[in-house]
Amino acid sequence: MALVNLKVQATQLLRDSLAAGGWNPDVLIQEFREWKADGAAGEYGSYYFGKDAPYDPPRRNGKPVLWHAHMPPESDSQATAKWTLAWRRRTRKTSDAALIYAYDQWHGYLLLYFAVEPTAHPLIEMRDADSRDLMNLLADIAEAFIHDGSVIV
Repeated sequence: MALVNLKVQATQLLRDSLAAGGWNPDVLIQEFREWKADGAAGEYGSYYFGKDAPYDPPRRNGKPVLWHAHMPPESDSQATAKWTLAWRRRTRKTSDAALIYAYDQWHGYLLLYFAVEPTAHPLIEMRDADSRDLMNLLADIAEAFIHDGSVIV
């Protein structure tokens, strides 16, 4: 996908969660756009984004609607060193921080939420009411975006 045609939008949920994690939303959005423009090679070419995969659950209409990209750990120096080494070696990078987003081939990408370290894995496991509520809210937003490009938050 050409960079000019790569549509990336962000929700206020994302902007708030990025600010809480110390990230500049506008810089991250531009980095994400460039990373996705690189296609499959992007995972290994960007320091900021690692493993990229769908979340399942939650589902809508029987299909996963949320994606996530692992992001660099910040609070654990050993994990940060491991991430940096994986980036230098161009191998898979994983962490417990993730950017959650929706994707549709016609509407592009909607960046939804940044799960700060160490909350990404507990969030997606939806073990408590708060994480279930947030993941279901994100899935509802993603479903509307995938359906007609609308952003409901």
